[in-house]
Order: sequence, then structure tokens, then C-alpha cells
Amino acid sequence: MSGATHPAGGPRLYDRTAELAAVARLSARAAAGRGGVLFVTGNPGEGRTALLARAAYDFPGRAYRVSAPHHRGPWSAARALFTELAATPAAGRRALRLARSEGGFARAVAAFATEVEAVLICVDDLHLWDAHSRAALAAAWRETGMRRPGRVGWLVSAARHHRFPEVSAAETVRLGRLTTSGARALLDDLCPGAAAAPVGERLLDEAAGHPGVLAAAVRRLTAPQLSGARPLPRPAVDDTVLTEVYGGLLERLPAASRRLLATVAVVALAGRAGAGADGLSTVAYGVGGGGGSAPVGARGTRAPAEPLEGLVADGLLRRRRGGAVGFEDPFLGRAALASARQPRRGRTGGGGARAAGGAPRGHNGRGHRRDAYGGRPGHGRGSPLGPPAGRGCARAGGGAPCRPAGAVRRRARALAGRPGPCAAGPGACGAGRRPGHGRP
Repeated sequence: MSGATHPAGGPRLYDRTAELAAVARLSARAAAGRGGVLFVTGNPGEGRTALLARAAYDFPGRAYRVSAPHHRGPWSAARALFTELAATPAAGRRALRLARSEGGFARAVAAFATEVEAVLICVDDLHLWDAHSRAALAAAWRETGMRRPGRVGWLVSAARHHRFPEVSAAETVRLGRLTTSGARALLDDLCPGAAAAPVGERLLDEAAGHPGVLAAAVRRLTAPQLSGARPLPRPAVDDTVLTEVYGGLLERLPAASRRLLATVAVVALAGRAGAGADGLSTVAYGVGGGGGSAPVGARGTRAPAEPLEGLVADGLLRRRRGGAVGFEDPFLGRAALASARQPRRGRTGGGGARAAGGAPRGHNGRGHRRDAYGGRPGHGRGSPLGPPAGRGCARAGGGAPCRPAGAVRRRARALAGRPGPCAAGPGACGAGRRPGHGRP
């Protein structure tokens, strides 16, 4: 089934028939007193939160939605859970004290369930929970799985790279991209007035069925652009859009993993030099490599095996035939490049993403949604490449100067292990050049 599926007044979903069927099975088990756990995983912007909202809306009993807290102190997520479940703050504090005792988490949750009415607990962004709360929750799931589960169903979402605990009889659904008809239905709902046909086709083509990317691309366009009276940005899905969707995921990865993702993306970009800037929006990112590492330098320097293997195990990178390493999600590769350039842009001009695309930044450290991204765009260490600016890039506000585009290209060739123009001989470059001219 394609297109929108929603009850009157309820959250609207697109192409999620199989996922809704899994939610219905969980609801039936909870109503029958068998309980259970359903895990939902997906990339940023693919609709995990929307699925939980729809499940809570459809559930015939009591449904609770619990989001990850703003901070990640010990037991902070458990505190948020019991604050939502309890009728009074005092009851929530008592439940938290019980949950922190040995094997007390399951008993604390069971105290809020009754034999009369089934309960559905929707936990969003489990990957943002603190370690203490995650471990206690997983132990409670395993404990209740070995005895009578009760009338409590758990619907739990997490990012694609998060590894769910082993829970007996738990089911996992993986969200994916929309079909053409589903994406078209979403676009019709996003545009109150119908978008011009060429504009809609271009947005659908560049978003490639990704609901979050499509929504972010539409949000940044003005009414004249949607109607075709004014031209669209080129590309319509640019760094601003991808930073809005993937920025939270990237900023919550360890620094070594972020650097490695950016390196893989840059090497892939260098490997496709000559395709032109417009071709970057559709290429599949990948980099040749062998064994347990990927080449990151012209002199045999290799990426650390531990971060690389972790990214492959988490599904953010994948090994291809011949040992090559590439991105599972091409949008993630482009977002990694954008994040590597962004800090230097933030220090030089202060304009950031708003100047580039007119979209609000909307970062407050909460995760993958538009209103919930961690960190500010200009915060962090500088990019090893710098923005691909021209030679006339001005130095603003006393910040670090932009690197010339030629320097970025030479650096990309070095990362790919490919010789530059100078390899053709001493006369191919540098002849008649002023000392130091054009160096990074």
C-alpha cells in the first residue's frame, strides 16, 4: 500500500503499512496479557518519531510517549520515564528509587500497569539514553520475558547505528525510503498550494524518497520558488538541508569517527574528480581499501582500524566487493563533507547555514529532529580541508582564512593517493610561479 495512511485527526504516515502491522501485533499481545517489545530503527528523518506518535494515537488503552532528556546524567532517562508514568512527582520519585535497586526496574514499571487496561510505552531515541537507564531497562525486558510479561507493550525507537539489546521474542522493524507514490503524497501535504510540476519532480528526484530530506528541502523554499516563478537552489538538497537532517547524528559520534567519515567522503570525492560539482548530488560514495583499513594519505597512512570497524559494524559504512569501504546512506556521506567544512565557515563569516540557504539552524542538542540537533553549526574543531572557496575568499571577523579551491583539490588528491598535475614533470606546475603562491 502506498501513499498516506492516517485516521481522521491522527498523525499521517506514508508507506508504513508493514510497520503499522507490527505495531498492531504488539498492541494485540499487550491486550491479551502477553506484553512484548518492538524495536524500530531508521536513519535520521525517516519517521521513527512519527511512527511512535501514530502508535500512541491508535492504541486502545493507555499510551505514554517518553523522549530522551536534554542531558545524559546517570539515571536521567529513567527519571524522565517515571515522571511520565506517575500521576504525581512524589510517585515518580518513589518509582525511580525502586528502579535503581537490584532488579527493581521491572517492578517499578509493573506498579503502573493494571489488569484492567493495557499499557503501551513508546520510548523515542533510545540511543540518547544514559548508560545506567539503558542497562536497567534491558535487564527488565529480559526478566519479564522469562515470566508472565503482563499487559505492558514497549515500542522503542533508535538510530540505525544503535545496537538493541538481545530480548527474547522481540521484533525489529527497519524504516526505509518512500516509494514514488508515497513521496508524492508527502510532497502534496507539505505544499499547501500545489508546487509547479518541474519543481516537484526535481525535489522528488533529489530527495530520493527520503521523507526528512524532502521535508527539509521544501521548508527552505519560498512560495515563488515552489510555484516556479523564481529558480530553485542548485542543488535543491544542499549542505544546509543535509546538516538539518543529519547534523544531530554526526555531532553525537566520537570525534575520531566523524573525522573518518569525512575522510572516506573526501577520498570518494577525489576519486570522482572531473565529474563536476553538480554530479556530487547523485554519486554513491565509496573508497578503495583492503584488510581492516581505508587509505587516507598518499604516503601509506591508514585509517585507524578500531573506528573503521565500529562504523562498519554500526551500519554507517559498508564493505563492498574487493574490500572497498563506502557509505550505506549516500546522504550521510554528503552530510559528513558538509560538517567538515562547516566549522571553518562559522568562524570566518558568522553567516552559517542561514546565509547559505535561509533556513533556521534550530539546534538544541536533542537528536535527529529539526528542532533537536546538538551543538551550533560553528562549534568544534576546524576542518582539515576548509570550505571549497575561491581564491578571493575574504577573511572576516579575524577568523582563519579560507583555503583556495586549488588547495582543496590537491589535498583531496593526496588523500586518495593519486598524483597531482606536478607528477607529469617539473614543467607541468610551478614554472614561473611566485614562491609560496597557491599553497594551502
